[in-house]
Amino acid sequence: MKNNCINYLFLILIFISSHLSLSSQCNRMADSLELVKLYNSLDGPNWTNKTNWLVPGKSIDTWYGVIINDSRCVVALILSFNN
Repeated sequence: MKNNCINYLFLILIFISSHLSLSSQCNRMADSLELVKLYNSLDGPNWTNKTNWLVPGKSIDTWYGVIINDSRCVVALILSFNN
């Protein structure tokens, strides 16, 4: 039951975030700062896969689990089973 709720929540978040990114301009700097906050608050150094997270010179579209759209706006994160 818990996994189903998480899956549904994830789908809702994808829908909302993709809708918002269509109606407004994204801010890559703000996105990256929020992703850094997320990484730090969720014990990112101990994630199973943290490829390119906080690596100097690596753009956020190369960070593991970060999904961007054609406008290069962050629209979703897929970090399940990542410790």
